[in-house]
Amino acid sequence: MAPPTWQPYSPDDDPKDEPEVPAVPAYQPPPEPRPVRSLEERTIRRTGPGAAVRRFAVPLGVLAIVGGTWATVDGVRSEPDERPQTVEGFRELLEDLEDETGSTEALRAVVYPGYAIVNVPVAEGDDRYDAYWWDGDLDEWSKGTARDEEPFDLADVDPATFDAMLEAAEGLVEDPRDCYLIIEKPDDGQDGWILAYANNEYSQGGYITYDLDGTELRRTTW
Repeated sequence: MAPPTWQPYSPDDDPKDEPEVPAVPAYQPPPEPRPVRSLEERTIRRTGPGAAVRRFAVPLGVLAIVGGTWATVDGVRSEPDERPQTVEGFRELLEDLEDETGSTEALRAVVYPGYAIVNVPVAEGDDRYDAYWWDGDLDEWSKGTARDEEPFDLADVDPATFDAMLEAAEGLVEDPRDCYLIIEKPDDGQDGWILAYANNEYSQGGYITYDLDGTELRRTTW
């Protein structure tokens, strides 16, 4: 079979008769990806008049005990009576909570070195709660629905026991970074009102379970 005879291409005399070739857009690099937000940035408080300034005033891992003194990597430092882990700070938290809600009743309190979050029932027998953030000032932070928590009087907790609890928790891991307390009423038949947590940058951690009077019940590590 003979090969076909190819005719040489000759353009039309009138270029307007030539089909238009669509213009290829110039290369544009892809947009910069959005930076991944840290845990602190994802949980920034968005309520209260000073939220933009007091944003996580002392976030997890920022405030640490160094040589027996309190220090922060960003220079933010709470006044002594504003630390909810101290006797003075915790009592001030209770005063502000009672002024705001009319009582010191709570479902759960998480007490960090520079701030505390307290879940307060909306009404007696109601599963709904308002969460308040305290770092020297009390602001409503979020809302939610409790699962199994039962209300209790936060004033029954003795903050004078906090130092010993936290010091013991720090001994659970090497170079502890975050130390905080979780306070809630135990379920029926269970014990342990206060959990003192500690962890480090290697995700090692643990907690000690305490009774309401500060008696140690057991230790858990991982």
